[in-house]
Amino acid sequence: MRGKNNIQNASQTLSEIINKTNDVVEIVTNIESNSKIQLNVVQEISNSISGITTVTGETALGIQQISQASDDLNKLTERLQDLILRFRIDKGSKRNTKYLR
Repeated sequence: MRGKNNIQNASQTLSEIINKTNDVVEIVTNIESNSKIQLNVVQEISNSISGITTVTGETALGIQQISQASDDLNKLTERLQDLILRFRIDKGSKRNTKYLR
């Protein structure tokens, strides 16, 4: 009888071990699944940051181009003002009017 009880106890213990092992396998499977999801999220964040970096670089380049265009426009404005000062018209004289046509 004692041997039968030992066998039953051993069988019950093995069943508990199998159940606990299955629980551990399920936990590990959940961890693996969640790790894959996290990896995808991290990759998306990385891609977004790369996109932001690209846009930032393009924006900086655009600002430089705008600054250069503004400088060029200021120089042209100064030249135009200098040219306008050369061609003043006296009210009583018509000799410089040919430059305004």
